[in-house]
Amino acid sequence: GNAMDNAIEACQRMTKGKKWISIKIHRTVGMTQVQLQNSYEQPPKEKHGKLITSKDNSKLHGMGIRRMESIMEQIGGIFHKEYGEEIFTVTLSFFD
Repeated sequence: GNAMDNAIEACQRMTKGKKWISIKIHRTVGMTQVQLQNSYEQPPKEKHGKLITSKDNSKLHGMGIRRMESIMEQIGGIFHKEYGEEIFTVTLSFFD
């Protein structure tokens, strides 16, 4: 849900270009993979190699990506994010 919220917000902030969101879910024996991609205009902000919120009140926002990483680590899954060329991608891999 957080990844989708982030994708929607990134598209809402766009003032030019095509706004789009893509969700792919792939299931194989022993693994489910969810990939969410979205367009963006401004690259995400980083501090010390970690993404930080672009919202005004950072005490109330900015925990989503870190929380996704933590949950995936707890359940033995894989969390991967990447961005470039105005495309942000989050991939979550769950194992049975």
